[in-house]
Amino acid sequence: MSGTLTAVDFMTGILAALSLRGERVLDLNDTRVDEAFAAVYQEVLDRADAIDLDVDFQIIPDAVHGDSTVVQDAIREAIASRLVGRINPSFRRIKITIDPEWAQLLTAELPGGQELYAQLAVSFVDHYRRPATVS
Repeated sequence: MSGTLTAVDFMTGILAALSLRGERVLDLNDTRVDEAFAAVYQEVLDRADAIDLDVDFQIIPDAVHGDSTVVQDAIREAIASRLVGRINPSFRRIKITIDPEWAQLLTAELPGGQELYAQLAVSFVDHYRRPATVS
C-alpha cells in the first residue's frame, strides 16, 4: 500500500504488529527500544521506493544518550491515542493495549500495509532483544 508514512503511522503499525505477535510490554528505560525503532526505520527507508512509500520523518538517535525525540514523541502520541498504556510505578514501561482484531485493521489501513509491519515487527523484536552493547 503506497502513501505517505508519518512517524505516528510508523509507530502505530509497529505496535499493532507487535500486538499480533503477542508482544505486550516495552521498557522505555532501555535505549534498545530507540535503537530497534531506528533499525526498522532504516529498513523502511531501504524499501520505500520499491513499495511507493514517502517517508516524511527521520529517526536520528542522540549520539550521547541513544534515544530519539521522534521515537519518544511518537510513543507519547501512542499513549494519548490509547494504543499503549503506562505501567506503574515508574511509568517507563508501556503495555501494548491493541487487541488482535484492531491490530489487523490498523496494519491493513496504514501506508505500507500488513506485510511490511509484520516484517518490521520481527526485525524490531530481534533488535530489541539483543544484548546491549557497551561503548
